[in-house]
Amino acid sequence: MDYVLTVSENQGIFCSELSQKDNESMIGTASTVDVWFLLEYTGPWLAKATDNNNLPPIIKSWLKEQLALVDKSRVQFIKQDWPKKESAFTFYLAVTLEEKPRLYQFVFNDFTDLMQLDIPALLSGASVFDEFMSDYPLYLVCTNGKRDRCCARVGVTLYQALADRVGDAVWQCTHLGGHRFAPTLVTLPDGTFYGRLAPADVNSFVRSQELGEFYLSHLRGRCCFDKVAQAAEQFLHQETGLLTRSGYYHLSTKRRGKMLWSVDFYESIGGDVHQLSIRQELSGTERLVSCSPPKSKPVPQFQMISYELIARSPGSNA
Repeated sequence: MDYVLTVSENQGIFCSELSQKDNESMIGTASTVDVWFLLEYTGPWLAKATDNNNLPPIIKSWLKEQLALVDKSRVQFIKQDWPKKESAFTFYLAVTLEEKPRLYQFVFNDFTDLMQLDIPALLSGASVFDEFMSDYPLYLVCTNGKRDRCCARVGVTLYQALADRVGDAVWQCTHLGGHRFAPTLVTLPDGTFYGRLAPADVNSFVRSQELGEFYLSHLRGRCCFDKVAQAAEQFLHQETGLLTRSGYYHLSTKRRGKMLWSVDFYESIGGDVHQLSIRQELSGTERLVSCSPPKSKPVPQFQMISYELIARSPGSNA
């Protein structure tokens, strides 16, 4: 059962500071999402902004309908600091599958225009929407301070630093999950979650994205995978030193025992098959996972038990 701290117990304490001070691992902590609905909404962002807002009721119903119809999907509100030249708003749809992720951008004048979109056709990759496909990545930084004060406290600073570097490719967004790793960020359409990025990291971080590489030191996981595969992928890249996001493809995850799995990946260049044994352990002590309102609970941690090549492609060096 979760233990909720009192305000006096939590006075002046931030969950993100405690997590970083304790060197809590971020491995395998990303959400699992295949489809993202990103709606520019400049009204107030409350704790549960995508549920509690001033959108027209018909649009609220439409968004809920999409979530019900599209498996592993989520809605995010997004916004930018600079003033808009007109009343139009931006809507993105991102498909963050492991292979062929893609991002579509639309500009509408009225929220009801959203309902004209053929979402099934978009998800199928219909060529009629090719003209709306975006060829540059998005950076989403959580700044939803009503959900957790850490996200506003450090997320806004990271957003501003990224805006200086990548301009309108970065957006503020509502709750991403993992307040204690704030500032939290996801890159789209590859769907990679990062945490604890500082303004001083921005140049090297953006450079890694331009090269199609993971920024391993701040990686939380890719949302196309469940948490076990997220952890295994990160351990694999750490073990081999290969940073390229497309370096390996997930083949299978098999349970080998209580909280123990084997995960296989295919090497895209050499064709080798890599296998990792992963264990998940639940921390025996409770950790502050949110500070507004304060809440503590035990959190799982992943460990790599073993790593080996189980199959080599013809011509690979022994």
